[in-house]
Amino acid sequence: MDAIMCETKDTVLLDFRNHYNKAENKCFIAVEWHYNTPSGIVNSEEWINEMTLWNVYENRKYGSFIDDHFIALKSEAGNRESVVECYVTGTKCKTVDEFNNLTGKYMD
Repeated sequence: MDAIMCETKDTVLLDFRNHYNKAENKCFIAVEWHYNTPSGIVNSEEWINEMTLWNVYENRKYGSFIDDHFIALKSEAGNRESVVECYVTGTKCKTVDEFNNLTGKYMD
């Protein structure tokens, strides 16, 4: 489920951090992208948060966290937040905190 990251009118936040990791002798970039998406339900809002970790020189994705948020403003649809994808170098995770802990060793 890779999306092409580019700033659009639906982008709420697009940011990155880069870090050269001496122990790994590699350069990493962490990208965070929050964007609105059509919910298909009147009086509701939906947005996606994507965070990815990349090895810059190898152009290799080390990790991905994607969560989906839905808020029904005036309907019976209810609110939800769900993690769509969460992993770092083959290790699965369930929360953004777990993702950040797993990526920390590359970015610190």
